[in-house]
Amino acid sequence: MSTNKLIVAFKPLTEAGFQLRYNAIMAGLTDNPRVPEPYPPPVPGLAQVRQQIEDYHTAHLAVQRRDLSQLHKREDTRERLTNSLQRVAAYVELLANGDIDLLQSCGFEVRRDPGRPLGNGGAAGKFIAAPKDFRVGVGPRAGSLQVDATRQRSAIAYEIQISRGDPTVEEGWEQVLIVQSVRRVVVDKLLPGPTWVRLRAVRPGGATGPWTTPISVIVS
Repeated sequence: MSTNKLIVAFKPLTEAGFQLRYNAIMAGLTDNPRVPEPYPPPVPGLAQVRQQIEDYHTAHLAVQRRDLSQLHKREDTRERLTNSLQRVAAYVELLANGDIDLLQSCGFEVRRDPGRPLGNGGAAGKFIAAPKDFRVGVGPRAGSLQVDATRQRSAIAYEIQISRGDPTVEEGWEQVLIVQSVRRVVVDKLLPGPTWVRLRAVRPGGATGPWTTPISVIVS
């Protein structure tokens, strides 16, 4: 009998898409009572996955700063992280035994069987709006901003982007953070000058809501 499976083909994802996906997965698995730690060997625990995320993120930031000597390291760390996420996904599928609600709670994207409803009306079946009370102000340090918004019940993560040019030009937007909370988030290491900021929410499975209306600020 065919069962719902998790989509773990991360290779086609852009760097931004890959980051969005693993942040959604980590948010879904952290303190998830239906997928408790410790996981059985050889499934990597979340502490190990977090370290691999940090290794990948460090190499990715170096490449963004034009340190092309880190390009190979970024590819290697992404591959190791991908392998770990795929092993975790296999364990989640085994544990779920076809329970679509459990699968959806873990942040992975779920492949739905034709003709089978996707869950029982949970978060994946609800529209997710742009975050409310979106605010951007001067951060605590030079080159930083503070982002704030109201938490959404159906969101498991939030994506923050900035633009230094025309906010209506989509290609000008750059992802700077994916976070699990939008309360007093500090965005660091920004160049001084006029900057646009926008925010959107991510729900279980990785689906994203609409962007907030961009806010213009001056980075000091």
